[in-house]
Amino acid sequence: MRLLGRMMMLLLLLAVLLPVLRYIPNIPVSKPQPLAQDERLQQSSAAIVYRLQRDDWLTFNLPRSGESFYRVLTNADIAKTADETTAPWGYAIEYRLLDESGTVLETRSYYHRTRVSRTVDENGQPGDIPAFYLAGNENPADGRVMLLRTDEFPTANRIQLRLYQATAPVEGAVVRLYQRERLPDHKLTHRWNRINENKKTRLSRGNVYGKEWLTVREQQALLRYRWAPLAPQGITGDDNLRRVLYVQGDGDSVQPSRSILPEGLLVEPGHNGTIPVPLPGGLLHMTLQRIDNSSGGNLTFRWQGESDRSRFERHISFDDIKAGRTLALPAAGLLDISSDQPVIIRAELTRADGTRLDITPDTAFLRAYRASTEQWIDFPVVHIGKRRTPLRVDFRQLMTQPGSADLVLRYRLLNSAGENTFEGSCHGEAISSLYDRLYGETDAFTLVSDSLHCYLHVAANINTVRVRLSSPGLVSAYTIPPDLITRVRVPEDYYSYDPEQQRLPGWYGIAPANEEQLIRSLRMQRLVWQQRPAEDDPEVLAGRYLWEEFHPGGNWRARYLLNPRDDRLPLPDRALKAVFHEINPGETQPVTLVADPGKRSVRPRLSFLRADKAPLDVRIFIDDRQLLAREIRGRRGELRLPDIPAGKHRVRIASDTPVRWFMNQVRADTPTWIKRLAVRIDQHPQSFVYRKQQRDEMLTGHLQVPRDEQSPVRLRVRISGPRRHGIIGSDGWSLTDREFLVTPDNSQEIPVLNSRKEMVDKGQRIYIPLRSDLAAGDYRISVWLEGAEAQGYLSLYRLTPGLHERRQLFRERIGRL
Repeated sequence: MRLLGRMMMLLLLLAVLLPVLRYIPNIPVSKPQPLAQDERLQQSSAAIVYRLQRDDWLTFNLPRSGESFYRVLTNADIAKTADETTAPWGYAIEYRLLDESGTVLETRSYYHRTRVSRTVDENGQPGDIPAFYLAGNENPADGRVMLLRTDEFPTANRIQLRLYQATAPVEGAVVRLYQRERLPDHKLTHRWNRINENKKTRLSRGNVYGKEWLTVREQQALLRYRWAPLAPQGITGDDNLRRVLYVQGDGDSVQPSRSILPEGLLVEPGHNGTIPVPLPGGLLHMTLQRIDNSSGGNLTFRWQGESDRSRFERHISFDDIKAGRTLALPAAGLLDISSDQPVIIRAELTRADGTRLDITPDTAFLRAYRASTEQWIDFPVVHIGKRRTPLRVDFRQLMTQPGSADLVLRYRLLNSAGENTFEGSCHGEAISSLYDRLYGETDAFTLVSDSLHCYLHVAANINTVRVRLSSPGLVSAYTIPPDLITRVRVPEDYYSYDPEQQRLPGWYGIAPANEEQLIRSLRMQRLVWQQRPAEDDPEVLAGRYLWEEFHPGGNWRARYLLNPRDDRLPLPDRALKAVFHEINPGETQPVTLVADPGKRSVRPRLSFLRADKAPLDVRIFIDDRQLLAREIRGRRGELRLPDIPAGKHRVRIASDTPVRWFMNQVRADTPTWIKRLAVRIDQHPQSFVYRKQQRDEMLTGHLQVPRDEQSPVRLRVRISGPRRHGIIGSDGWSLTDREFLVTPDNSQEIPVLNSRKEMVDKGQRIYIPLRSDLAAGDYRISVWLEGAEAQGYLSLYRLTPGLHERRQLFRERIGRL
């Protein structure tokens, strides 16, 4: 009762004093002063991070509530005194997955390159680092992300992380681990309206249109997943492993080293882009996207036809392309594009039937490894029995500016005991590449040269080839089994366009023996690689070359074929005996007869084709005077005309029924045909004797099969001759056993001369390079078709560029009309 009475007295006292307090003047009360802190904190978001140790694991439990998809975000700690111009800097994270019993399920390492990015003010001057700590002598570098899925290990319930490797000035690294969670639908209804505008913009930046135009369904799709942070085991608030990382804005400190490029073909000053074009060509439509704020700009297009040998060059401005200008491409080929400004190009081809095909090439990568005078790389060699194994080493020079330099590859051959049994070198001129470029973070080097090649014929007692370079550069190695048959699809494999990658490689890449250590040392480098146009020989384009035809030894059969000729190719006078111009029957045709050097008259030949074999009277007129009257028999044949003075004339051929006429040793404005002797081949090998004279030579074959043949035929080519001796160390290699899968070309029928009615297809060309690894001398080239009923005609020839000495003995006779 006493306590209750005291409480009643207190309540009465308050009731009396409250009205009085209303009249007491306001007494100012001092407010607490704000704490001194970094001004950037007001514009930054904080995140708890954890230090990674070199000798101890940081352990995280993997909850079952979320998905088996994790995001490992790391920041390297860089000394504040570090020279930022030496970036990028490398470090590696090692992780392992464990089950409930502590059994290690998987151990992997992940390598990062990073740098320190800075904000830029209105004047373009560098400012503060977006990420920072409040204490310490380190700056956090740009964040790097590793995505990890554990679907393959359903029993995994823990992940352990540690710092595996770091190169100066990296002093350490911190980590954050997130697990992806899927939010239920009922939590997504009003979630979009609860997030700030900056986050809305960031989430919707991958959409075609902005955040204001997103539907409710699209908004929920953007918010359906979230990354939930995970905490490691055994970390307390005052533990030295726990830090607070501040990042300006609401980002996560992940700063790309350069802007992420849009999808498409990158073309910039100093680096061309190439676009392979499929048959049958068409109209090329292009879309341009600039990657800077420049204006204007021009593109140069250089076309190289692969099916019709066409060539042209066009200059088109950016504005014209944006206005819808197209480029007509006549056939299959390769389009080489250069630009005076950086630009991303996407290309579509409109074909004759109106369909459009996206022919923008995908980015292709190559893996290479850094080498120098002090950095060796070992490549293992696997042998088949006791046979020598071909090995190709590609080497490039790293450059800081365009140009060329001498580069030397030195190699050592090591046996199974690691003993050096032989040393040698290959050298060449490294020229900065217009088509290949370095990919990802690189150091001071910004350019790379085109690859040089070193071919070795490694003996069976050699297990390792050790290489180094005279200057900083990149190397990679390839091999091929010594008895492997090289298979080529004709014409598909001769065209650059191969979107489904059905072309079989001629050489197969091999990894260095110490690849894992090279990756740890950040000596693995990726290259962006692309198709490049073949180099045209100016001598051949000018018509200055020696054409040689090869025939087999022993017994063989052959026929003359009259094949269409590309009129865009140069036609030297010495080739006019084999080239026939079509003469329109019944019309007066102006021609120019060309005599051999030292002669004043010509005895041309007239070949004819007709549908009827009955006898037919024909009359041939030169300058309105009858030169010859003759009766022809059969469907195909040839007439030899009397001597005619060289020079300009008018030719007319008269007959009662239509006949196709072809005349040689003339020049005229009519289609041309080439008469060539082709060897008949079947399943029985025909052996050609070939004399190799120069370092690199190209042998060309033209295979024609019976008309209306639909199925591809298999042509085998085998080269035998002087054996390769020793290690070689050449810059070229000849594949001496080939199989060509040739698809018939029935777009045109070709008559077989001196036959009743035999016709063959237009034919396909095959190419047989003989490189510098084969010494000069005589070689036997065996050719046959696989299949009991396969047959065809093959002409084998060689073009040697340049002017060559020619001797011809003749006796001049005075002819008369």
